[in-house]
Amino acid sequence: MPSVTVVIEQEQYDFLERKAHREETTVDAFLRQYIERLALEGRDEESRLARDPVFRLPPAYRSTVADLGRQHDHYLYGTPRK
Repeated sequence: MPSVTVVIEQEQYDFLERKAHREETTVDAFLRQYIERLALEGRDEESRLARDPVFRLPPAYRSTVADLGRQHDHYLYGTPRK
């Protein structure tokens, strides 16, 4: 298992210690569980966005310029093409 060292303020560590104690676990285990919850929320957010009706709407604008998406800076600001 990879290991990460993070330098935090004493106040932050005390906060983590209190939270871990309330959940009857160690700071290490608390942080692993917290990261896992964040990862799951991220997946939930992705699936929530996929279900959002606004993302199912047809495009509001159709362009005849084939590379508009890739070269938008060129068309908006006159920058050189990439």
